[in-house]
Amino acid sequence: AHRVDMQADYDDISLKEGLSVEESFRLAVIEAVDKICEISQEGPTVVGLSIKWAAVEVAKTIIEGVRNGAQEEILYVLGNIGATFGYEDLLTIDPFQGAIAVVGEGEEALSRIVARAVNQNGGFSNASSYADIPNVAVNIEGTPTVGSIERVDLDQYPPGLNDSADLYNKAWDVHCLDTSRGCPWSCCTFCSVKGQFGGGENSGWQPFPEEVVLGNMKDLVEQGVRKFDIQDSEFFGPVRSKNGQEDPFWETMARAKRLAQGLKDINSELEEGDKATIHHMSARVDTIHSVGEDEKNATREEVYSLLKEAGLKGVYLGIESGSKSQLRRFGKGVSVEENKMALEIMRRLGFQIEVGFIFFDYLATMEELQENVEFIEETELYKTDSRILGSLRVQEGSPYKKMARNKGLLGKKHDDFLGYKCDFLNDDVSVIF
Repeated sequence: AHRVDMQADYDDISLKEGLSVEESFRLAVIEAVDKICEISQEGPTVVGLSIKWAAVEVAKTIIEGVRNGAQEEILYVLGNIGATFGYEDLLTIDPFQGAIAVVGEGEEALSRIVARAVNQNGGFSNASSYADIPNVAVNIEGTPTVGSIERVDLDQYPPGLNDSADLYNKAWDVHCLDTSRGCPWSCCTFCSVKGQFGGGENSGWQPFPEEVVLGNMKDLVEQGVRKFDIQDSEFFGPVRSKNGQEDPFWETMARAKRLAQGLKDINSELEEGDKATIHHMSARVDTIHSVGEDEKNATREEVYSLLKEAGLKGVYLGIESGSKSQLRRFGKGVSVEENKMALEIMRRLGFQIEVGFIFFDYLATMEELQENVEFIEETELYKTDSRILGSLRVQEGSPYKKMARNKGLLGKKHDDFLGYKCDFLNDDVSVIF
């Protein structure tokens, strides 16, 4: 197996040559093509392309370049959110018609694709040969089709890590880890996270085993890592009962305590001034404070205090709005007062705060904008380094897409950004935006 890291190549080229962004990027693409062509000389090759925002044209350029230089048969596999939400369009356009798109989590699907490719006697690059594999979409007679969707069993997920360099984010000088996948709420209308895992009943939040998470952190600390970034969509699990199920709050908080204590234990073996820290993690407001839950709120604060002692420095909060009606439209499930209390508690505990804040959305009213201004002033949110005057992006896979369409506001789809242009319902809001 080979990995072609275009970002690393781009960084090296721009640093060494002092070229413009455009020229550095052009040379990085050429280098990626050359590497894939060289690898393909070893025999029939599976090439996986990670498709994120604004990556479709890059992937096209790579495939077209490889076509002209490859010596052997190649099977292209498209992954990441671009494949998950865009496979119906991607697999109908050149040069992707004969590719495979992995929808949702990819580890099991990729393993099965490679295993079958190795054992193919003929038709190695025929995408239809892989159509029955879960989470795989292929173009069958002009129609992109995906079979069943399965979640990865995180309890069986391989526990070992590769070299720490594989997890390093140069821009933030941190090493990135996951402790869970998905979101325990999954009801925000502007968000598409539920669709990333199939969109069904089994598409919610799932944790990695704690012993795996802490074992990986310990291994990385022993390699010299000291700054982590938790990449989870939401670090905490569910804190509310759904559909009459048993209250998950206490186990969610107990898990967070165990992870915090585990990091404290790792740090206990390190010298003062050389402790491991967590630069950032994401959390919902209802993991910090919920109105009328005094006993649970005391536990919430106890858990965050323990996380602070363990080395957590920064928390990203999805505040999103200071308007009651806008929060309701966003499906946040929290109140304006709970947003205010969460900010107050995080500041009192000494956390660095970054917030998500959607000041403008396409259904917003002038009253809602005024309420947002008042909220920003009252909470002094302008003192954070967040983009508090941001606007909603209508994502493919989000409920907001349907809301905008029902109001006649939904415009043209931008395939390369997996989103839609949109008109504002209120002309005055549009002018202010």
